[in-house]
Parts: sequence; structure tokens; C-alpha cells
Amino acid sequence: MVSPVLKAWEECDKIDTLFIIFCTTICWTIVPTVGIAYSGYSWKRNALTSAMPAVLTIATCTVQWFILGYTLAYGEGGFVFGSLDHLFHWGVLSEPVGTIPAILFSEFQLVFEATVCAIAVGGICERGRLLPVIPFIFLWGTFIYCPLAHMVWGGGWLGENLGVLDFAGGKWLEPILKSNDSQFCVGYPSLRTDSIATTNHCASANIGTPVHVCSGATASALSIYLSYPIFRSKRSSSRTPSHIRIHRPGNSFSQLLAMIIIWGSWLAFDAGTTLSLSFQSVMALCVTNLCASTGALTWAAMTFVETGRWSLDSTFMGGIAGLVMITPAAGFIDMPTAFFFGIFGAVLCRQALRIKFTDFARRWRWVDNGDTFATHCVGGIAATICTGLFARKEVAAYGGVEIDGGVVFDGNVKQLWIQLVEVVIGFLWSFVGSFVIIALIDCVPGFEVLDIDKHIAAGLDMNQTEESLFDCSYPDEFDYVPVETGSVEI
Repeated sequence: MVSPVLKAWEECDKIDTLFIIFCTTICWTIVPTVGIAYSGYSWKRNALTSAMPAVLTIATCTVQWFILGYTLAYGEGGFVFGSLDHLFHWGVLSEPVGTIPAILFSEFQLVFEATVCAIAVGGICERGRLLPVIPFIFLWGTFIYCPLAHMVWGGGWLGENLGVLDFAGGKWLEPILKSNDSQFCVGYPSLRTDSIATTNHCASANIGTPVHVCSGATASALSIYLSYPIFRSKRSSSRTPSHIRIHRPGNSFSQLLAMIIIWGSWLAFDAGTTLSLSFQSVMALCVTNLCASTGALTWAAMTFVETGRWSLDSTFMGGIAGLVMITPAAGFIDMPTAFFFGIFGAVLCRQALRIKFTDFARRWRWVDNGDTFATHCVGGIAATICTGLFARKEVAAYGGVEIDGGVVFDGNVKQLWIQLVEVVIGFLWSFVGSFVIIALIDCVPGFEVLDIDKHIAAGLDMNQTEESLFDCSYPDEFDYVPVETGSVEI
């Protein structure tokens, strides 16, 4: 007798499954590479503690997603939270989601959560302690990311009822299936894929808000709390925000490595969102690369005009701005539109980046060490709105998906207001919720989120890890022995 699991596996398309396995593996590298990018931004004595949160994110998000994250995001029913039917991944095996196994769909979506979190925890760079990061990641994933993902992708009211448009991260299905097919759309288990309504619902997928706006708003909330701590960090006279300073990137090689990996992996990030190997996945890859390229060239050229020098930092930031701009629109716009998306994103995010160098920022203790607000938050908001403006029915149809289109090409003015509502809700949900979570963690003895001034001034690496990512010379340097006795006899 054939196992039900193997029988369900036989219903999956092996080419599509192989494609998503490849995309999931490639996209996984984004998460630790975000930490490498933050270490490149940071002072060399803070490099390791700037990279560590991204590493902690991989482990913590995986555990959280296995226990309850997946079911909260993609469980059936609920406007904000999914059901608990799949707690501890109960029943998540080889049943097809579209044409791939449910367990693979879950793993692909886990990479999305971990990527968002890795970007978001950059808000503590060079100031925060590592210990509070672990409970923050778990609670943030449970109460911020998963509800937002459910509202937009998992059958919640933003995607199901409001009809937001945002490409990557959503629940795309092959629209042409046999009428007796038992495949279903996660989040809409009552909707069979033989119904055209299922295809339309699954087209309402948005990454601009659950990824970029959410990560940017969360990082901003963390940064603001570290500048204005409320609870235990505030009570200690040695924990003050007097350490704020702006410096050049500490390691250009880290930025170069991060740019190479993130740029390349993001192509799989957007292409894999189709959940199948189709012409739309090809188009998503192509427009993503074009948008990142025009963004990188635009930012680098603007810096050259101002300074007369070429900057790797500017090229990297421009590429990131382009990736942010294209992600929600990757399955909805054509190549010429993507070209101008990259230019606009680079100009906008570069202007937003200038805020942290102003007297206003110094006066109000505004710190954006990872440039997350300028790129992901501002860029994500702009990208989500621009998707409502420039989305095209024709391009969405490459994947067999039917949408109403955007304002410019299809005259759908309503879509712009839908995108605006989503941006406001996503930002407020992420910012307020993250601020409350980090404040509550700061109430717990031993979990103060802001490190003390003397540690920040000397560098967090040796005080929090006793290790260094780069070769730093410390005046009180001693031999590192990772055992309590100080020696090991063979």
C-alpha cells in the first residue's frame, strides 16, 4: 500500500519542486549576508556584534517558524492570525501547495521571515546587547511578522478582502489545473484551484509591506528605543545615548561580498515567488536585475558628481535601493518600467539617507547605522505605492494570473488607495508593535537592551563576544582560552 505522504508527493510537479528547492537554498544565503553587510557598515571593533544578530536570526526564526510561525501566517481563517491547526508543523508534509510540497512552501516562506528579521535587527547595530535579541526575534516573529504575513498573504483581510498588489512572498498557483484536482491555495483551503477566483486571490500578494516596510519600521523602532530607553536601560546612569557618532563604513570588502551575494540571491528571491518555473519567474528575475543595476549606477553617479570619486558604498546602497523598489512589483511591471523604478528608488533613498547627517538628527538622537530606514522603509513605502500606479494586467498574465492592474496603464485608480491603506497599516503595526516588544524585554533584569557607554566606546566585540571579525589590536589584549580551566591536557 502506498503511503498517503508518497501519494501526495506524486501529485507534485518535480520540475517546479526542484526549482523552488534551488531558490530556497540560494535565498538562505541572504540572511547571514545581511549581517556581513552590517559588519561592513560598522566600526571594526563592532563588526562581529553587528553580524551576530543575523546569525541568531537564522536559528531563532527556524525554531519559531516550526513551532507556531507557519500556522499563524498560513493557517486557515482569521483576519489577523491564522489558526493553530499546523502547530509544530502538524500535517505539513507533501500535500501540494500549487505544484510543490507544503513542507517546501513552508521552508521557502521561512527564508522570507528570517530575511526580514535580519534586516530589522540592524536597528541595534553598535549600541544594543546581543542577549535581548533572541527573545525579541521570537516575539517579533510571532506578533509582528506572522500576523502581517497572514493579513497580506495567508488569507487575512488585506489580501483577501482589500486586494493589495505586491509580488514576492505571495501564494502563486498555476491557474490551469484539472477540475478534479485536489490542490489548494494555502490560506484559502476552501477555494479549489479549478476556480478562477482562487487565481485572483492568490495574485493579491505583497512583499513591499511584510518585508521592506516591516523591516524598516522595526529597525527604526529599535533605534529610537535605544536613543530614548524607557525602563531598565534608562535607570542605569551609565546607559545613556551619549555615544552616538557617525563614521565611514569599517570594511569595504564586507560590503563588496554582501553586494555580490544579496544581489545574486535576490534574483532567486523574486523568481521563486511564482512557486513554479514559468515565464513570469523569468521576467521577475530580469526586471529585478535591471532595477538593481539602474539603482546602483544612479547612486554611484550622483556620488561621483558630488565628490569626484567612485564609491563602493554608494554602488552597494544603490543596488539595495533598486532591489527594494522592484520586489513588490517584480511580477507586475515590464522592463522599461523597471529601468525607471531603479533610478527613482536610488534618488529617493539617497535623499532619505541624508537625514541622519543633519542637525535635526543630532538634536533628536536619530541613528540609522544600517541605513535601514532610508532604504527599506522609505524605499519599501515608495515601491508599494508605485506598484499600485504601474502594475500591468498584461505582465501579470504571463503567469496566468488575472489582476485589475494599476492606475497608469489600466486606469484602476482604486488600487492606489488600497496600496496606501496597506502601507499605513503595515508601518504602524510594525513600528508600534516592535517598540512595545523591545520595551517589555527591557523590563526584565539582565535583559537591558542598551549596552553601557564604556563598552560602546571601546568596541562591543571584545565585551560581548571576546572575539573579533577583523584583526584589531586592543591595549589589554590577552590570550583567548575557551575553557574555564585555562588549559587542556592531552
